[in-house]
Amino acid sequence: MSCQPPVLHEVTEASPWPQQVQNVAHLLRQPLPSRVYSGPYPYASNMCSSLLDELAQKRPPSSPSSSEDQTSRADRVFDLVLSTVATLRALAQLKDDPRPTTPLWSSLIRGLGYALTEDATIICETPFVRPRFPSVIEQEVMDGTATVLISYIIKDSGDVQPSGSADMRLDPRSTFSRSKRGSRDVYADTDDSSSSCSSDHSSDRSSSSIHVPVDAHVIPGQGRRGCVVLPVICVADSDNIMSLLGSVLYQRRLWGIDEPVVGIECSKYGTMARVFLGWLSDERAHNCSLPIVHIARCIASAPSDAIGLFDLTQPASALALAQFILGLDCHFRAIVSGRVLKSELDTLCWRADHFHECPNKFEGDHDGEQWKDRIVKWVQDVDKLDVAELPYKPSHHDLALPIPIMEFSKLADIPEAPEQSGSVHDDRIDRGRSRTRKSGSAKPENTAQSRSQSRYSNSRFARGDGGDLDGDASINTWLFERNAFTIGRIKLSGEATDSAEINAMIDHYDSMTKFVWPQTWNAEVKLPEVDGAVKELKVELFRQYSDISQKTWARAPLDDRHVRALSDWLSALLFSTVGMYTLYANKARPVVYEAEARHEWDTLLYRFYVSQSESVSQTAFLERNLNLPRNTAVDHDNDSLFDQQKALANGYVAHCTAAQFALVSQPGLDLNASLLSQGDKEVGVLGVAIQASSQALNSLMQVPKSPGMRARVIEHAMVEPTQGKCDAILVVPVDSKLPLELALVQQSQKSQEPGLPESSKTSSKRPQPHSAVRTNKTNKTVLRDPVASSCREPIPEANYGILPQTLEGNVLLPSLVAEYKKHEHSPMAALNQGRIYCVAAVTFLAALGIEEYPVYGLVTNGNVGAVLLSWKSPASKNIYIMERSIRTFNLSRPIEAFQFAAFLLRLRDKDDELRRVFQERSYVRNGQAVTRWTMQEQISLLNAKQS
Repeated sequence: MSCQPPVLHEVTEASPWPQQVQNVAHLLRQPLPSRVYSGPYPYASNMCSSLLDELAQKRPPSSPSSSEDQTSRADRVFDLVLSTVATLRALAQLKDDPRPTTPLWSSLIRGLGYALTEDATIICETPFVRPRFPSVIEQEVMDGTATVLISYIIKDSGDVQPSGSADMRLDPRSTFSRSKRGSRDVYADTDDSSSSCSSDHSSDRSSSSIHVPVDAHVIPGQGRRGCVVLPVICVADSDNIMSLLGSVLYQRRLWGIDEPVVGIECSKYGTMARVFLGWLSDERAHNCSLPIVHIARCIASAPSDAIGLFDLTQPASALALAQFILGLDCHFRAIVSGRVLKSELDTLCWRADHFHECPNKFEGDHDGEQWKDRIVKWVQDVDKLDVAELPYKPSHHDLALPIPIMEFSKLADIPEAPEQSGSVHDDRIDRGRSRTRKSGSAKPENTAQSRSQSRYSNSRFARGDGGDLDGDASINTWLFERNAFTIGRIKLSGEATDSAEINAMIDHYDSMTKFVWPQTWNAEVKLPEVDGAVKELKVELFRQYSDISQKTWARAPLDDRHVRALSDWLSALLFSTVGMYTLYANKARPVVYEAEARHEWDTLLYRFYVSQSESVSQTAFLERNLNLPRNTAVDHDNDSLFDQQKALANGYVAHCTAAQFALVSQPGLDLNASLLSQGDKEVGVLGVAIQASSQALNSLMQVPKSPGMRARVIEHAMVEPTQGKCDAILVVPVDSKLPLELALVQQSQKSQEPGLPESSKTSSKRPQPHSAVRTNKTNKTVLRDPVASSCREPIPEANYGILPQTLEGNVLLPSLVAEYKKHEHSPMAALNQGRIYCVAAVTFLAALGIEEYPVYGLVTNGNVGAVLLSWKSPASKNIYIMERSIRTFNLSRPIEAFQFAAFLLRLRDKDDELRRVFQERSYVRNGQAVTRWTMQEQISLLNAKQS
């Protein structure tokens, strides 16, 4: 059953906003103060100087006098707003494929939410439950995705003020209880939500659940909840904004909140922001117990701040949006103070996933049976899931790891692991967590029949178990059959194979990732000015540096060119870390999941992989398909294949043995020092090497000679993925030609989104469903998570330049590939995809004639990112992926976000070196044929032989 769709009210310059939302809409009509146009200005970085000139030229003839209240709030984010305008404008001027703008405008909105009130919690890329609108019922998709929610968090039962009858029906599993172990609370024990809540840690480390009806939540989940999220400002794309506002309005009605809901529509590739205002009427549609949703939005052919259509590439319009959001502080307080939980569950069964709680609402309705049949079919589909295949749920240990450092002469200054509260776990699997009728498989099936029927997608392939070398296709067979080794950051003796180039690569890696600091920033007052909203974080940044400034590894100076870039971008950098820092500093916080951080990583790539003349990276591509490399083992006959693979396995054992010996031989190295906490066990640096050696020996024993050896390899090749969507890739363009089918980076689909926001009609596009999650296993090894194997230093907690030219037709050489862990997948899945992209990148360079050139990898787990290094040896032809004892960066710590930005600036400086190497070695430049290196080329050849 569905209820009446929202009633739309179109607002134009000639037609005012409806009376029901006037208490909010009047903020849109307030003009900017005169000082915005004429000064004196608050702090603005050098890159914003031309925008200040624009503001001075566009001063309206009758701008009002300065308003102290408005101006003081706008002053706190002035540089953030103008620097976002500069980057969005530069990105929009790029002449090649459209680039996603979400990381930039979402960073702005997050910063505005932080400046709005200290009571706000900003949640990004989170699922929400859709209401029973007709479009939701037709699509059979129960969850949508909110890009940003600026919310108030009700953290414990003391915040709940019930009213009405005592027999209010509650979610039967939402009982007020305490954990036996002492733990953090979660939205749902086996839920797919992208955020969880933890209560204050008491002396006995116990936590409580909140006792409210399930309809009082807008975030998906059943079972025990640790908090309630009350969205105040909702930001989403056109596919989600209407449903999101409807869900929040129904939630507010249950909480007794009559304030209108504020929504902002922004698109993935757009630079426009449109305001939506919604309310509930008391009237109810025929045969529906739900009040009717009303939503007002502006309709205009050009941007108009007064009716809520903002152009974020124009400084005055972006400042007007900031003024509107910062002016909602009274609206925020009204929502917080006005909440009173009402007993309206019987009349507000609004959730699309809530048939089982209010079956009487569907009886007698002409489509009730059809809806019920769909629910039954959906549950049957969920029942077919193998529980072992349910995706991974991150544990608290994944999000706050110890901070080790590994030097080659010693293992020093390792702080104790911070105390962690355990997770609230329920051994039962909540079968209702898949949010669509059909649920995706989480790992490859292991039957010959399935192999012959379909080819794995890259993401599905990466989620599978490691597997044996003599078994079905897996990540282990994929790497081994492409001569790819995973190694640690350990220097070897001269007798070991490829020791000279491995040691040289480690030196290169250390020089690129080492700790650096501007020599002139030797006192807090010497640091550049920043926005008022992040001045406290600037103080924290310098405090963290001061705590380590006497360490020998903390004395390397930052290049003067990079000092200028980081000075200009310091406000934006601190705003990128502010959300993570405040969440982790607050004990009663929502747990930060992976989706919270991906836009922060993207923003840093955009802003810091730049040259001196760029305000945004022209060569940072997000979500691009990459060609994957062919299976080179297929090129051997059965006899030579056995010899080659046996030699390869022996070589890997020899390498791991040499690495283990190198550790034991290092004088002064504390081999018992803990590198990380692994479940209940402490794993030392030597333990990591032993694990790697054990894995290598297992691989050696899995290479038996058999008549069907080559046939098995061909079977692998027939199901291995041909392409993968890389979350981000940094490239070096060179002026040369290459057939598209042999290129690494594939062109993206042209965006169909117009400059202005789309109409609010329901899209037929289905949002990505959010899968169920499972509790974390404590027996994962360090080899499965590069974030856990870190050599990071022990840092305490706590003018647009040259107009860009099109890159179309250029050869794009890889510099760094990035993969972000998805909240429903394990760290292993992200690592596997990172490995695959690293192998693809170095294989592509080798196909062009470029070997022994490093390609970096970034694999993230929420706010923590590990930097890998890969290359192909010209001597042994092995591909090395350095992924153990590597450096990690934690964006929740200002000093580490600063260091990651410095790493990106140094990496960008290497572009000219790669261009030079291309000119000297490339087959393309020398007129030679490029190797047919891709998996797709190999498939065509195999199919031709079979036909």
